[in-house]
Parts: sequence; structure tokens; C-alpha cells
Amino acid sequence: MSQFFGQADINLTNYWPADWLAAVQSVGACDLAENTRNCHLRLFKYLPEQYASSVLDGNLLFRNLPYFMKIEGDPRVDAYEGMHVDAPNNDVTITNVTTGQKIVGRFAYHNELNRPELIFCFCLSMAYDAGLRKFGGACIEITDEQALHDRIAGALLRRSRLTRLDRPLLRADRITYYRTDAAVAEGVDIKNPTHLPFLKRDTYAAEQEYRYVFAKRGGYELNQVIVNRLHQRNADIAKLKADEITLRIGSIRDIAEARAV
Repeated sequence: MSQFFGQADINLTNYWPADWLAAVQSVGACDLAENTRNCHLRLFKYLPEQYASSVLDGNLLFRNLPYFMKIEGDPRVDAYEGMHVDAPNNDVTITNVTTGQKIVGRFAYHNELNRPELIFCFCLSMAYDAGLRKFGGACIEITDEQALHDRIAGALLRRSRLTRLDRPLLRADRITYYRTDAAVAEGVDIKNPTHLPFLKRDTYAAEQEYRYVFAKRGGYELNQVIVNRLHQRNADIAKLKADEITLRIGSIRDIAEARAV
């Protein structure tokens, strides 16, 4: 069942004529407490062999969400990074709350990050699986997730003294995979922008992804839009700039080791 449609005051955006409502609801960054982590969680980083030594030396490459939207021909590509899509498999009725006019059709409701280019991720997997060699021929196992988290958090704290970062400075969690025609898992707030980087469509579920995420100032802001079947997602993506940041946390060879895949 749709989580959005049927509301009395749905806002329509610039995908619609001017006489329809064109409102974007934004909320400020949240200071949501980070989810409880399991220090015994096994994490695996799959990557090209030539970069494994650098990662073990503590050079962690964080890429922003548009990077993953744009990498054509790569198994990581996902045009819907940083958002939740609610797309019922049936016609829905939308009412213009100003004029009372109604339209019926197939629509999708997006809760998305207003500026996904400000969100940076370091991605791993909870699965030790040869099928994930598609991300690279080398595998590094993190044997102490808590220690890795603390070192990343410390590096971000130092960085925040020079670069304005959103709060919380670091979020770390497993990805929640969802169907676009069904409700998300309990405990996931699709209107909380700090949750959105941890949502992906269920077609990616085999990756069993786990992420460390931080945001530059202004990154955790919500944008809500309704689109119809003519919406061109690629046009939105073309406006965004891919970026990356290498976070140096010091050697992790004491809490990580190379594994054969």
C-alpha cells in the first residue's frame, strides 16, 4: 500500500503547469542519534587490486551520491541514490488543494535529498561472496567495525574544524532495501534526510551494503516531488556534479586484512 497517496494536501513541483501547486518542502539537518552498531559485524571492501594497499594504509575514498548515479556500465550505478520512491502499481488521484481540480493517473512520489552532491559515502558489504568480485578483484575484511567507525569519526571531527560539515558528523548503517510499491521497513523514516543515503531499491539487495556517510553543510535537506511517467530522471542527474574526498585515518592494518575472493 502506498505511504503517501491519498493525502489531502500533496504538493506538486515543476513537472506540472503553473496553475498546479509547485511547492518544495525542506527541513533542516537532523541530529538523529546514530543507530546502534555491532562491534562484531564483519565488513568487506571489494575493490581493484591496485588500491588495496592504499586502503589498508588508511586512505578511504568517499564518493558523493551523484558519482553513483553517473557511472554508466558499472554495477554500482543507481539513478535513484539518496531517495525513496513510492510508485504504486495503480492509478491514483491527486487533488489541487487550491482549485479542487483532480487528476488521475500513474504517479510516483519522491522523498529525496535536495543537494545529493553534498553527501559522501564509503561503501562496504556485509557479505563475503565471490559474486561481489564485480566491484574489484581484491577484498579487505574489517575485523573491528567499532574501531573503524571511531577512526573515521575522529578524522571527520578534525576535518570539521576546517570544512563545515552537517550534523551528525558521521552515520554508519546497513542499507535498507525496499520495493517501490510497498511500505519500507519499520523504523525507517523516509522523510528524514539522514535516512535517505541508506535506502536502495530491492534490485540491489544481493550486495548487502553497509555505508559510512557524512555530509557537507546543507547536505541533509529534504526535497519532496511528485512526478508522472514522462519524468526524465537523466535530465536531473545531468545537472549534478560527481565528486570524491579521500579521508586519511591512519593505517588500519591492525583491524583489517586482505582476503582471497
